[in-house]
Amino acid sequence: MSLNTRIRATALLLLTTLVLFACLYTPVLALLTDRQRASAAGQAGTLQLSEANLRFVTADPSASDGNQMTLWQPGDVNTLQWEIDNQGTKSVDLRYTVNIYWNEGSGMTPRDDEPASSALWAEAPYVLLYPATMSDAEVTADLETGAPTQYLALGDSDALLSNDAGAVRYGYSYTFDGATLDGVGSSADAEVGDATTPGATSDAQELKFAMTLTTPVGFMDRDLVFELVVEGKQHRNTNGSDWHVIETQIIQ
Repeated sequence: MSLNTRIRATALLLLTTLVLFACLYTPVLALLTDRQRASAAGQAGTLQLSEANLRFVTADPSASDGNQMTLWQPGDVNTLQWEIDNQGTKSVDLRYTVNIYWNEGSGMTPRDDEPASSALWAEAPYVLLYPATMSDAEVTADLETGAPTQYLALGDSDALLSNDAGAVRYGYSYTFDGATLDGVGSSADAEVGDATTPGATSDAQELKFAMTLTTPVGFMDRDLVFELVVEGKQHRNTNGSDWHVIETQIIQ
């Protein structure tokens, strides 16, 4: 074998090894990146808040492990819960955005853009949020009217969203105010007297999530994504434009 032939053979072997290495490890790196988006305690400037601990609570233990729903049917009613603790000395205003969309499934990978003509979003909204003060039976009764009216009008349907891979998704986006929380710490440092509920340093949220009885069959084999974006701003000496994203959590 000539010297040039040996060099070419060695280069080909090295290239093959690098390609195999990339194939084996790229999915692992992507998985770690996706998981990191579900952040722990967040901090922006002088604001410091705990992890939101977004989770499902369902009457059917076989349908959820808390972090994901494994069983979806039209007419289902389940509960979403999370809470935020203020861990800083500044009093803080909270704001939440819940983004809901179907991700991967038959005919679409996480990296495929969903077309605007998708049958999943061509109909009237069918993914609805209800106040936690309503019982499951009351939510079901509203759904069974065929024209629900008691759900929370918190945001927009057919919202243009993106998943972890940056691909286009059409779904629902709900934005609403949370509580104002007092600061924590010594009396000399903590800002107090501002909380919505006097003395409160934590905000617990609960919503009922329901799927209408007319939900199209396109959702049946797709992962449903709930993305919670927590924003905060100092309650004192700030204005309406001073919001900071503190953390984002995703369950699906």
